[in-house]
Amino acid sequence: MGFPTANLAIQEDKVVPGNGVYGAFARVGSKSSGRPIIESPAVVNVGIRPTFGGKDIRVEVHIPGFSGELYEQKMQVFLVSYLRDERTFSGVEALKSQVQKDVSSVLSDHRLKPRCGQTPSFTVPGAYDRML
Repeated sequence: MGFPTANLAIQEDKVVPGNGVYGAFARVGSKSSGRPIIESPAVVNVGIRPTFGGKDIRVEVHIPGFSGELYEQKMQVFLVSYLRDERTFSGVEALKSQVQKDVSSVLSDHRLKPRCGQTPSFTVPGAYDRML
């Protein structure tokens, strides 16, 4: 479809939000791993992918403009906004059009834009055990 996603494996002790599409901030990699850290706005789909006949709940993260490998990388996802319900589309083209709108919405969200060249801070004391 042209929107590559990272499919997250969620630990059993984590809470998964309700099905839908979210605006988020993604952080990939860690300083201790020696791999670069990617910090970027992201679109997150939580759900079954009904347009494709899915049955199991998945958490998929699309980082606009990113190309590369994310396999076996640690990723933190901070949900910032609820964009819309997950729904069945008439076909792939209708879904692609909606995903592009979702991406545009996330990229224009002022809460996800750096201020004065800084990356948005999502450090909340005690929150790291509750995020995806």
